[in-house]
Order: sequence, then structure tokens, then C-alpha cells
Amino acid sequence: MSYNPTSNFGNFLPTSYIFPIDSEQLRISLTQIYTNLTYAINSKDTGYYVLDEFACGQVYFPSSTSLSGKTSTFREVFRKIIDFGTLPNNTTKSVAHGIATNQNFVFTRIYATATYSGVSTINSAIPIPYINVASPSDSVQINVDATNINITTTTANYVNYTRCYVVLEYVKEV
Repeated sequence: MSYNPTSNFGNFLPTSYIFPIDSEQLRISLTQIYTNLTYAINSKDTGYYVLDEFACGQVYFPSSTSLSGKTSTFREVFRKIIDFGTLPNNTTKSVAHGIATNQNFVFTRIYATATYSGVSTINSAIPIPYINVASPSDSVQINVDATNINITTTTANYVNYTRCYVVLEYVKEV
């Protein structure tokens, strides 16, 4: 038996099902099961992290103010990955994200990781934002504006971190 309380918005499917013997009832049951499977699968967050914008399967609550004056529905979340390249040395580096934004655009997640690779292995990897606990002023900050992703290294040289991927997830409202 699966757990699916009435207050849960997740798409959970039953783990077992008893099919009817009657052929017409069986057809109706199979159609309903297929519909439930399709809805549950299509509304799960996908594990794809690609460089192009795509709907990732997440949804956000309906907007409190519909721009068209109609009743709002759940809003799709889009994901885009940016290959940021090498981190900067005690400065800010900006890389264009190529996403068209407007006043109704909302980022839902902004995060990154950077990797410092040696000759034969990884020397270090850090999440961004990052604070060096041994030296808190050595931080790596990230922010996004209408055009660019901006990563700032405050007092340390992070240029050995030559591979950095930024994940942007957002809701677009027209």
C-alpha cells in the first residue's frame, strides 16, 4: 500500500491494483491508469542538465495576480545551465546567460559548482556561493542580473578553478 495523504500534492501511484474482469471496465481502468502514469511521470523533476533552456518538470504555485485577468494555473519552471569557465582572481567576472527576462520573471534557484583539477585527479571542488571557514573574507559570491551571471571572488585567487557550471531555474510569466 502506498502513502498518499489528502494534503500531499506529490504524484504517488499505488503499488498494486486489482484489474476488473469485465472487458469494458478493464478498458476504462487501463485508460485511467495510463493517464495517472503519464501525469505522474511528466510532472516529476527531470534529471537533465543541458545548456539549452527547457521545462524541467517542476511547477510553482499559481500567481496571485494573473496578467491576463484569467484564473492562474501552476507555473512551469525552466532550467538552463551555463558553462561559466574559470573563476576570477579577486574581482568579478560576468558571463551572459542569454535568457529573456521581464518584470514578471522570477528566479527560483541560482547555484554553481567549480572544480580545480590537477594532473591526474580533482584537487578541490567548491559550491557557489562559497565561504572559506578558515578565512571568511575569502568568499565566492554569485548573482544574476537581466543579462549576466556575475561571480565575485573577494580576496582570494580562484583561477585554478577552471571548470564552473551555473544552474539557473526560473518561472517566466507573460
